[in-house]
Formats: sequence, C-alpha cells, structure tokens
Amino acid sequence: MTSGAPAARAALTLAAAGVAIVPLLSVADPSRAPLGAMAALFALLCLAAWRPASGLAVAAALIPLSRWLGRAADLHALRLGEAIVLAVLAGALLRLALDAARGDAAERRD
Repeated sequence: MTSGAPAARAALTLAAAGVAIVPLLSVADPSRAPLGAMAALFALLCLAAWRPASGLAVAAALIPLSRWLGRAADLHALRLGEAIVLAVLAGALLRLALDAARGDAAERRD
C-alpha cells in the first residue's frame, strides 16, 4: 500500500460524509423544522461520530417511532426517519474519516 493511500481514504470518506450532511442541512430551515428537532439530529450525528454502534442503536429505536414522533411534535414538513438515517450515516462516516486520518498520522510518525 502506498503512503498516500490512508490520506486518500480519509479524504474520500470525509467527502462521503459531506454528501450525507448536505441533505440533512436542507431540513435545517427554521420554517420547516424547529430548533429542538435540529438540535436532536445534531446530537445524534455527534453520538454516531463518537460511537457509531450507539448511534445506530438509537436510530434503530427511533426510526419505527419516527412517524408518530413527527405527528406528535408537529413536524409534518420534516421526514424524521430519513433525517435520523442521514444523521447516523454522516456521523459514522465522519468517524471513519477521523480514524483513517489518525492511521495516516501514525504511519508518518513511524
């Protein structure tokens, strides 16, 4: 494996995380979704970036309830289930990019 491969892998993973974040940001319009919902999605993204398995477990618990939660919180314009999946996907991809970047830094030290 060449020395630039981990850096390229980290860059591609970071780009994939950006692709997942863009649609998530499209629901960040305050007229479509309240600040509390956006804060909860951001917290889920952070959890998935910190511990991807925990983020996936929370998503697995919330997605079956997402339609009911959307109705209860009056989030008709927000597809909550899709937003949850995108938040977890973006967080997990960010974690992969960070891990790949750390691997690249460790290789440079050796």
